[in-house]
Parts: sequence; structure tokens; C-alpha cells
Amino acid sequence: MRTQTALAVFWLAAVSTVSCMPLECSRHMAGSAPVWLNGPADPIELTSPNYPNTYNASNLLCEWVVRPRFGTKVKVTFVQAEMGSDCQSNSLEVFDAGSQGDVLAYPGLKAQCGVDPFPPSYDPVISDGPVTVRFTSQGLDGSAKFKVVVEATQPQCDTDSNEAAAYTGCPDGPCCQGEGCCTVALAQSDAAITSPEYPADSGRNLSCSWTLEAPVGYNVALNFLDMDMRQDPGSSCLNDFVKIADPLNSAHGALGPQGLSFCGELVPNFPAPSIFSSSGNTMVIKYQTDVSNVRRGRGFSAVASAINPLCTPISYSHIYDDNVCEATCSPHVFPTPPPAPHCYPVELTTFVIEANSTIPISGASIEIETISNGVELADNPYWVAPEQLRVTRFTNLDGTALQDVTETGSYLLTVTADGFFPHTVEVNITCDDVEYCG
Repeated sequence: MRTQTALAVFWLAAVSTVSCMPLECSRHMAGSAPVWLNGPADPIELTSPNYPNTYNASNLLCEWVVRPRFGTKVKVTFVQAEMGSDCQSNSLEVFDAGSQGDVLAYPGLKAQCGVDPFPPSYDPVISDGPVTVRFTSQGLDGSAKFKVVVEATQPQCDTDSNEAAAYTGCPDGPCCQGEGCCTVALAQSDAAITSPEYPADSGRNLSCSWTLEAPVGYNVALNFLDMDMRQDPGSSCLNDFVKIADPLNSAHGALGPQGLSFCGELVPNFPAPSIFSSSGNTMVIKYQTDVSNVRRGRGFSAVASAINPLCTPISYSHIYDDNVCEATCSPHVFPTPPPAPHCYPVELTTFVIEANSTIPISGASIEIETISNGVELADNPYWVAPEQLRVTRFTNLDGTALQDVTETGSYLLTVTADGFFPHTVEVNITCDDVEYCG
């Protein structure tokens, strides 16, 4: 009697295509390479040289420092990490020096000596960041290979817990005593910042300050609307001035901790837009007048807001000669993250029963051989070609046998059992055959 096989494929689901920017290790890398993550669904590949092929290079040291922005975190997917068995040749380590308690907290995870401690690609790691990825290669055969995909998580855009209220943390006004005595919390609504008594003369011998605070992950934007202040000879601002400073020192910040001072009858940066941004979530404004009993003008007027390119628009007024232009830029529109596109391994379940019945056959031998090891998913950064498969499995009492395969592969199954004719079937697995992805 011939056997009859029934096949059922489950676990994992359809692959979603995601475009990806590759960053390849090379001998020309000097020091740590900064990697700034954009919004969600914008992954970046970190790979060995000439991935997935071998490379002709030795004495490599490649390091990337991956940083999230705008209230996001770093999502790390370990697609492949084959360092070989030689403990002195190659290593790949990934860690988050500033994190505590998660799997990447320093010293993190390290692949070396034939050991791959990284979680599978369908189980990504979320870390606060910055995350350091460091590859060292002393080997001469160039056989080590790796691919790590990094991307930003969804941002935390809810600012309701930090609703702005006029000078909530500034009970005595900005001209108070003590550092940080006037704090303005920014969130969904803007805050008007003006010199004392604006638009009237503020008076002499004043030392005032505002500390503007946005939620974590946001920046502070300050838009000057008016300025009419005394200016010293030589266009200097030594006696009366308004000064804006950014406590966070960064390479892209225009202000810095030392800040910039302004005075005179034109808004700062005139005739271009008079708007400034902090590098972090804090900005400090200082307003000073000297003891001279002179006429000073209206002072200044500005609007402060919390901005996040992933969550909020930015709006500002641009004074251009006698015209006032209003401008608004919308936040980045990022797609809803697709289902995790790591659709292997897929668990193939083979049922062996007697023909024309439901009686299971236990102890049957099933030879499983790869015919095609999968179609490369060029737009899927999480895909890696699986190994060729040639194994033998035996059915259980219920006539089933399990084997991990790839969702894009083709397999030849040869079933034999005592007292039955051999049976051969070709199985072509596609993402339509599987039930769950990730």
C-alpha cells in the first residue's frame, strides 16, 4: 500500500519590504563613526566588508555609535554574526554604555570563538542608546561576516503631562534671585517671553532670566518678534542685552553654553528668520540693563515652543523689512511600522498517514533536502540566505515530524516506512503558507 503524506506549514508570515541604507565596514574608517537614526521604518544596515561575501582585508577595527533622536530608542536586529572558531581573529561586540538592566547594558554581547550570543532576528533588542557596534578582524581569510540592522522606535509624542502654563515655575517673575528661579515648562502651547513692562521701558539695573524646558526628546524653539533696545557704540551689546544660551554643547548647535547676545532695533538674524533652537530640551534667556538712567526702548518680545520633528509642527513669524510672513513646517510623516519582516525559521510539520484513511504511521523516515535555498529578498534588510538542508526525521506516534525550514525555500521530501511504498513530494514554501510573522 502506498503512503499518503499531508503537509501543514505554520509559524511566521508575509515578508514586508523595507528600504535600507547600508554602512559597510572598511579599512578607511577612522575612529568611531556616528550614526544618527531618523524616524521609525528607516533602518540602517551595519555590515562586514563585501557582505555577504568574503573580503580581502586584515587588521580591521570598525566602530559605529548609534544614537536615537526626538524621544525614540534604538531597535537592534541581529541578522547574522559568524566570527569563526579562532578566538584571536574576529569579534563583534554590541553594547549600550549608558543603559542599565537590559541585555545590551555594558559590556553587552560579544560574538567570538564560534559563539553567537545575539538573539535571533525575529527577537530585536530595544535600548535607550547610544549603542556601540564594534567589529575587530585580525584574520587573513576574510571569512567573518555580520549584519546588524538598527532603526528608531516609535517616538513618545504625548506631552499632556507637561502642559505649559504661564510661568508656572516662575512665581516671582523672571527678575528673581537664584539660578533657575524662573522656569517655563513648554508642551503643546507656546509661551510668550518679553522683557519686563514690554512694550514700555523695562527700567534700569535689571538682571532677569528664563529657563525654558521642553519634554525629554523635544527641543526648544525661540522666535523673536520685536526688539528695540539700547545699542552701545561699535554695535556692541555690553550694557543692555538679551542673551540666549544652550546648556548642551553640540557640533550642530548655533548657541552653545556661552550663548549669543543681542541688542539694537532689529530682531536677531534680520533680515532672515529670527528663530533659534536648542540642541537639547533646555534653553536659557537672560535680560540685562545697566544702572544708567536713560531711555531704553520697548525691550524685546519672543515666542517659545517645544518642537519635535517627529511629533509637532514648527511655526514662526518672519519679519522681512515691513512685511511679516508666517511659516509652518509639518512634522515628519513616517509610515506605520510593517510586521516584522523576519520570516524564518518556519516550522514545517509533515503528517504521514495510511492512504485513504486517517491512521497515522509512526517511525516513518522522512528525508528532507533543499532544492532551492530561498529567493533573496533584496529590499528586506533582515533577510539572510539560509543554510542548505539535508536531514532525516522520523515520525512520532501521531505520525508527525517537525523541521525548521525557510519561508522562501523549496524542499524535496522522501517518505519511507516498513510495509509501504516510498512516497516523494516537493514542497515550495512561500510567505502565503505561514500564519504568523515575528
